[in-house]
Amino acid sequence: MVLPEEIRYAAESGNITAVREWLESGGDPNETDNSSSTLLMWVARGRHITDAKIDVARLVLSHGADVNCATVDSYNSAHICAIFPEDSSRGCLIQLFLDAGVNVNAKTVDGETALGIALDCSQWHREDYSRACLDMVTRLLRAGSALDAVHGDKSAEDVLRQEQSDAPYLHACKALISDYRAAGQTWKGYVRALPKELLRLRSLVARGRAREKVRTRTKTPREIALLFAPSFPNELFWKVMTYWNPRC
Repeated sequence: MVLPEEIRYAAESGNITAVREWLESGGDPNETDNSSSTLLMWVARGRHITDAKIDVARLVLSHGADVNCATVDSYNSAHICAIFPEDSSRGCLIQLFLDAGVNVNAKTVDGETALGIALDCSQWHREDYSRACLDMVTRLLRAGSALDAVHGDKSAEDVLRQEQSDAPYLHACKALISDYRAAGQTWKGYVRALPKELLRLRSLVARGRAREKVRTRTKTPREIALLFAPSFPNELFWKVMTYWNPRC
């Protein structure tokens, strides 16, 4: 069977009542239209994702929708969601897909991953858009996106080098990508890298091989200086490190 046009439109417009009635009457959440697009893909289409569309996505997922179904061009739900990374309302939607197990490293027929699409479509020159673009990239990296061959044979760094903007969030994205690669392209390694550096620094302080740098205008905040003081109990330092991640 082919996905009925009226149900496809209901998903795209966020008409949860129509979609629920269709599903409860025996409709298949993985049914596709002529382009092999599923209900989830139609929810992800369009420039703005409303709360109603988020509710439709949750409903369809709860009925067993497969986030890894692909169109004839091999676009899955994450690919389609990443086309408009500047839309801040997409953060919640793509997180639903990520939590449902979408393959972030699946490629379209043009060799693009969701990360490659997000980087290529990001509008870093627009300050009101760039924060959402960075959020989209961060979510994809947290889910395990690879950095190589994200756009044909281009790496994530190659795609970013095409950008000529001096926007702060573009610089933040480049730093994120660089640190993520240095951490072995794992989010766990990325998150732990900076606390490990702090532990090394504290070890140097304890052995007298590092000390607070005296500046004319600013100085290390008292709380930070106390944390790294040799007299500060090790167990308390470890407790703080458990909750304090400077990257977040």
